[in-house]
Amino acid sequence: MSDHNFFRDGNLKLVGSGPLISRERLGSVLNYNFSGRDKFDEFYVQRNGGYFLEPAFFYRDMFYSTPSSDYNRMYVEGFYFVPLS
Repeated sequence: MSDHNFFRDGNLKLVGSGPLISRERLGSVLNYNFSGRDKFDEFYVQRNGGYFLEPAFFYRDMFYSTPSSDYNRMYVEGFYFVPLS
C-alpha cells in the first residue's frame, strides 16, 4: 500500500482499508464521471477507504467559493471501502 498522503496535513493518518481494488473494477462499480474523478480513483486504488485516528476536518472553501453564510467545515471520520463483489 502506498504511503502517499492525499491530505494537506501530513500528520493526518488514515488507517484501515478495504481489499485492494483495480481502477477497472472501480470504474465498473461506479460507472459515472464527476469533477475530481481522477483523484477519487487514485485515492481508492491506493487506499480503498479507511478511517482517521484523529478528528479530520475538510473545508469546502478550499475547493470552491462558498458564501460566508454557508457552513464551511465538515467533520469526516472515514471513507467506506468499495466491495469487490
